[in-house]
Amino acid sequence: MISRIRHDWNDMDCITILKNVKGAMGSSSRILIRYRIPEEKARFRQAPEPLLANYGEALIRQYTMDINTMSVLNGKERTLEDFIALGEYAGLQFVKLWETGETGLVEFVQQPH
Repeated sequence: MISRIRHDWNDMDCITILKNVKGAMGSSSRILIRYRIPEEKARFRQAPEPLLANYGEALIRQYTMDINTMSVLNGKERTLEDFIALGEYAGLQFVKLWETGETGLVEFVQQPH
């Protein structure tokens, strides 16, 4: 299981990390990446008008983390689609998002040859 790849690294470093892990995988191995599901992707109701659909300032923690990660680590908060793209560039195939509350596990296997 990988935990700190979700925002601590830029895209190229993430791909390098995933390729290195892939190189050590057996034919039945799986990679699980711990992933904090962004609030806008969670299954919450949208706020009624005239409020912002995402409740505005209620998501300030997520936005602040994204800005801090970009400026300090040259990384970013990633969506599920971002993770899938990184995995594909590294030669991995997305299997499933295991939702476990506020966090989830993104599962990958090696792409078939």
